[in-house]
Amino acid sequence: GKKREQVKAQTTVEFEGGEPFTTNKVNRTWHHTGFGLKLGANLMPTLNNYEALSESPSQYYNIGISKRSTPLLSGLSLYAGWEASLSGLAFESRSVAPNGSDNEFFDVQLIKETINLNTLDLQVQSEFRLKGIIGIGVGGGLSIPIYSSGDFEGVNLSSTDYDSLGLGEYFFDFERTRMEVFDQLLNAQNPLFRDDPSSVFGWVQNPEETLIFNEDVTSKRNVGYLFHWFLEAGALNNAAVGLRQNFRFYPNSYKGQCLTINNFEAYIRFRLASSKKGLR
Repeated sequence: GKKREQVKAQTTVEFEGGEPFTTNKVNRTWHHTGFGLKLGANLMPTLNNYEALSESPSQYYNIGISKRSTPLLSGLSLYAGWEASLSGLAFESRSVAPNGSDNEFFDVQLIKETINLNTLDLQVQSEFRLKGIIGIGVGGGLSIPIYSSGDFEGVNLSSTDYDSLGLGEYFFDFERTRMEVFDQLLNAQNPLFRDDPSSVFGWVQNPEETLIFNEDVTSKRNVGYLFHWFLEAGALNNAAVGLRQNFRFYPNSYKGQCLTINNFEAYIRFRLASSKKGLR
């Protein structure tokens, strides 16, 4: 039936021939504990430490399970639960490096780089609920790349080479034609020097030594850190839609360097089961 959000009680006990005794105040709240399933999609991911001509993220989906202990209606629940989820992110970035090669015969280097990152995220989270229909919370934990890859495609060209392709007068007009020129150069039939390596890394893979233009881009097994905030609405103990922003940081992973990723996640979650000890 109907439940009050909080039950406050105080008792006075009277003794014959003695002074009355008043107990401490009791403040009782209803909590709900349950397991849930989350289905979501990653939106608008960005690589913060990338300086590239363009960055094209791909949308990936994720799935998670969680356990929460939260107020039935309103209130703050610290260390309310945990969540484990599988998440995927993919990026394609392009960069150009004039005079970027150590070889004196080359003066333009172009690289197209594709990153596929699949992670296992383990987190704890806390949440404040209002009337059981709106919730806002924060969380954090570890992000473990379990199956990931990096693919590179690059070409080194001298000014003579791209002049011979009819692209010399357009190449440095970056504001208007840089992506068109980039594609034409990468797709040129006979570039002077071309490289097309790929690598895999992650906790279920053996990192492979990878070189592009004699530069070591080998990645390492590395655990990252994850922080998030989220906003939810619905019948929160049963089902809810939510929006979450994730901040990931891998200190020494991709190409042996730090990797910072931000993304939003839109999701819906369902209650799968409740604990008998959930209401107290």
